[in-house]
Amino acid sequence: MSDIAFVEAWRKNDPKLEADARAFWIREDAMPDENVAERIKQLAVMAYEGGELVAITTIHVREFTRLRQKFAFLRGMVAKDHREQHLAIIMGKPVHDLIEKHAIAHPEENIAGLAAVVSSPLLGARPNPYPNGAGLVLIGYTPYGEQVRVSWFDHFRVPANLSETFEQAQIRMQG
Repeated sequence: MSDIAFVEAWRKNDPKLEADARAFWIREDAMPDENVAERIKQLAVMAYEGGELVAITTIHVREFTRLRQKFAFLRGMVAKDHREQHLAIIMGKPVHDLIEKHAIAHPEENIAGLAAVVSSPLLGARPNPYPNGAGLVLIGYTPYGEQVRVSWFDHFRVPANLSETFEQAQIRMQG
């Protein structure tokens, strides 16, 4: 793998990054055009090699019912000709760090950690956190047999009473 540059795109609304993402998804025949507009808003970290976009990640923040917390769900795609380079695993760390930094700066969003559904057979063999990755640990499977993985942010604390808010738990733990 030659020099890969990682670019943070999370909530930047950058027209160039958005155009690059759109062109990448079209080039890789990744999704119907009607879904692109929604995914553009979810850009997280993008990987460039020699000025060409070769991998992309998106984040969708939502409630993870199984864990009763809000998680940043990670999706990623690597260009067909770069899939043997472990870019999906390597990109996990910059995504994790970016979203954790965001979660700390915006405690009102109550983002507990990173989650992913692993559908690639190239990524699924290890149940423990991947080296150089986001520390995603296997916690179960979808009904379709895909792995479900999570990593909790270090700053996050699960409320003792799940009906209390994150802010209420912070006050209780300090007092």
